[in-house]
Amino acid sequence: MGATVGLIPGCGVQIVFAGIFLAGGMPLPTLVANSISQDGDALLPLLALEHRSALLATVLTTIPAILVGSGLLLLR
Repeated sequence: MGATVGLIPGCGVQIVFAGIFLAGGMPLPTLVANSISQDGDALLPLLALEHRSALLATVLTTIPAILVGSGLLLLR
């Protein structure tokens, strides 16, 4: 779930997720997966200029996020 929410460009979601984690509302694997998949604000100009590159960047951050988040969840 954290990796899919990380697909939303911008840093606001990351700040909200960190706050939810600190309040005890989310497990660590979810926060880690979201942190890895978060493309940040740099994705917005890339989307405007190069759609294919933006999609590739998103895939290259989402796949490792899912793998690492799932691995941490299994180790828990």
